[in-house]
Amino acid sequence: AISFVRVSHTVGGESDIDVPVQSFVRDTIDGIRALSRDRAMVVLIAFWVVLDMVYMPSEQIVLPAYFEGKGDPLGLGIVVSAMVVGITVGSLGFELLARRWSIPVIIRWSVMGCCTVLLAMAFFPPLWLFATIGFLTGLTWGPMNPLLSVLIQRRFPPAIQGRVFGVQLAIFALAPAIALPIVGALVEVFGPQPVYFVLVLSTFVLAMGVVF
Repeated sequence: AISFVRVSHTVGGESDIDVPVQSFVRDTIDGIRALSRDRAMVVLIAFWVVLDMVYMPSEQIVLPAYFEGKGDPLGLGIVVSAMVVGITVGSLGFELLARRWSIPVIIRWSVMGCCTVLLAMAFFPPLWLFATIGFLTGLTWGPMNPLLSVLIQRRFPPAIQGRVFGVQLAIFALAPAIALPIVGALVEVFGPQPVYFVLVLSTFVLAMGVVF
C-alpha cells in the first residue's frame, strides 16, 4: 500500500527533494548553519533542550525512583499517563489557540504555565494532585510541539526545512541521553525529591529569562 502513496513537492517553492544530493555531513552542517542564523529559534530550541533534559529524566528516573520507594507502581502509571494525555490534548488544541492568540503569546503562556506547574510537582503532592499537575504540565506544553513545526515552516525556505528538522530532532534526542546518567547518579546520592526540586527550580528561573 505504501508504494501507492504519492509525496508531492512543496507548493510554491522548491523542496528538499529538489536540491542536489549532498553528503550526510554537508547536509547536517547546512541545517546547523541555517538554524544558527535565526536567533529567536536558537533561544527557543535551547530552552526546549533544557526542559527536555529535565522532563525525560523525571519520567524515566526521578518519578520511578520516588514511586518505587513508596511501593506504588500504580501511582507512577497514573501520573505518567496523565502527563501523556495532557500533551495529547494540548497538541490537538494548538489550532484553537492559534486562531485566538499570536505565536509569541502562545509561547509565553506555554513556557510560563509549564514551568510553574512543574515547580508545583516538585513538592511531590498526594497522588490525585500529582496526577492533576501531571495533566496540566502536558496540557500547557502540548501546543509547543505543533508550534515549533509551524515556526520552522514559516521561518526557513522549503529547500532547507528538512535539514533543519533533522538537526532539531537530533538535538532533542541527544540532550536527554546526556542528562539521564547524570540525573541518575544524583538521584542515587541525594534522592529523587531534592534533585527534582533543584532541576525544576533552575528550569523555572531560565523560563522567566526566556519570557521576559
